[in-house]
Order: sequence, then C-alpha cells, then structure tokens
Amino acid sequence: MSKIMPTELRDDDAVGQALAHGLVERYRIEGRVGRGGMGVVYKAYDLRHERPVAIKVLREEVSAALGDARFHREIQVTAGLSHPNILPLLDSGDVDGHLFFVAPFVEGGSLRDVANRRGTLGFDELLPYVIEIGAALDFAHRHNIVHRDIKPDNVFVLDGHAVLADFGLARAIDAVAGLELTRSGIAIGSPDYMSPEQALGRRAVDGRADLYSFGCLIFELLTSEVPYSGPHISAVLRAYAEGAPPDVRAFRPDLPPTVGKALKRAMAKNPHDRFAAVGNFVRVLEEASTNSRSRSLPLALVAAAAIVVTGILVLIFALAF
Repeated sequence: MSKIMPTELRDDDAVGQALAHGLVERYRIEGRVGRGGMGVVYKAYDLRHERPVAIKVLREEVSAALGDARFHREIQVTAGLSHPNILPLLDSGDVDGHLFFVAPFVEGGSLRDVANRRGTLGFDELLPYVIEIGAALDFAHRHNIVHRDIKPDNVFVLDGHAVLADFGLARAIDAVAGLELTRSGIAIGSPDYMSPEQALGRRAVDGRADLYSFGCLIFELLTSEVPYSGPHISAVLRAYAEGAPPDVRAFRPDLPPTVGKALKRAMAKNPHDRFAAVGNFVRVLEEASTNSRSRSLPLALVAAAAIVVTGILVLIFALAF
C-alpha cells in the first residue's frame, strides 16, 4: 500500500507461507511490505482481475478477540463505504485462522513518504489533503464508523489526491474495542496520534477521537514534530498530563493565529472541548487560508504598483535628458 518494495517471501514467514498456500488460486503473494500494531501487510497479485493488491493480515491476538463470524459481519458494513477519498475494501477472508482483508496497492506512497522527502509542508500546500481527509472522515462518521488509527502512514497520495486507508478494520475493531482487546493487552491506534480516551481504553469513542488524531497528523506535517510522543501508551499519557497541547505557531510563526487556535481545540484532552465534527474544523482552516490570502493581496498590489510607478519615473527622467 506504499512505494516500499516488498521483501522476498521467506521460508520462516509462517503467515506469508500460509497465505501463499491458502490463497494460491486467488492471489500470488509477492512479499511483505509492512508491519503495524494490528497486523502485517503483504503485496500480492490478484490473479482473477490482474492487478496488484495489498493484503493486511491481523495479529493472532486480534483475530482471537474478534472471532471469524464477528469480523466478517462487521467488515461487510465497512465494505459498503464508497467515497472517493476512502481506499475501497476488495475482499476479506480467513486462512488457517489468520483473518485478512484486501485493498488496492497504492504506488504513490503515503503522506509519511511525502514528509520524509519534503520535511515540513506549507499550510496552503497541505490544505487540499486536509480537505480530502476531512471529507472522508465526515462521511465515515455519518455512517457511525470511527477509524481509530489516523496517521500519515494511513493516508496515501493517489494521482495527487489523499486517500484514507485501513477502514477495513475500523468497524470490526469498534465492535469489540475496549474490553476484549484491552484484556489481551492490545492497543488500538498508534501512541503518537492516539486520543486520550483511546489511550485510557474507553470503549465509547466517537468521531472526536479521529479529530484528535487528525489534528496530530496536521501538526506533524507542518512542524516535523508530533504534539505528544512516547514509546508506549503510558508514556503518552504522562505527556498528556504534563500540559496543554503545544502551540503550532511556536514552530511555525508564519501560520495564521486561527490555525494555531483550531489545532489546539482539535487536540483538546476532553472530547467535549473539541469541534463537534471534523467538517467544522476543516472549515475553520479553509477560512484561515482564504483570509490570509486576502490580507496579503493588497500588499502585493501595493508592491506591484510601486514597481510600475518607479519604472514610469525612470522613463520620464531618461526622456527629459
């Protein structure tokens, strides 16, 4: 699902070998491309439709907590999410107890790849991606689906547009989030982007948890820093307790003040202090960009006019002599 080349399928890769044998008539497994908190991702070739795909296989503990029937029941609903900025779910199944789902393999890379190449992004450069991610999240939230793992690695750039991945897992995880997975010691989400309510293991989270993570994503792409950082959840929780969300303008004083205030609100510790919906947050950022351009336009016109007037005066002076 990124530009990373797959590692060759190893003989000691039990999961990969199980996929290769169990799915031999449907997919050709080419190699592993990544590993995350919830599972392993393989690049494969869809033999029937002749296209590259990504197969995400859930960790054994996650599969055990979900169960085959519940996984397929919930993932069916997620498969119905049809939005231009959501990576579609193509297939799902079970091989020797390994639950998996299939999505298109995106060659363009993720926002993580963009950040690694470019460093910090300009606000106006980032805004189109923000608008598209926000549209995808608003759509999912209206269908009562919370992603729970928003981060640059899960946003892919396809033909210049942002596409949000890993929704295939969202509803299935949401069905058992908290109790079963907490007992298994499995964190749902990535510590650097996880909302406080997720880190505390609360089951009843809503779209405002995604909003918090979305704010962290934007903060990082603007500054190359994450607001709170730690190797595990307890370290992040300590960071939450130490103070309010950092001000992005301490890193980027060129940003409009409205952007700093909006990000602080999006990353508020208490969900009730955040925006009610992702769309509200995005609209504030759009307005901040529009107002910033409007303020800079008169200055540009004055500068242009000064150049023209200077040129005319020089010409008059030259003709006079």
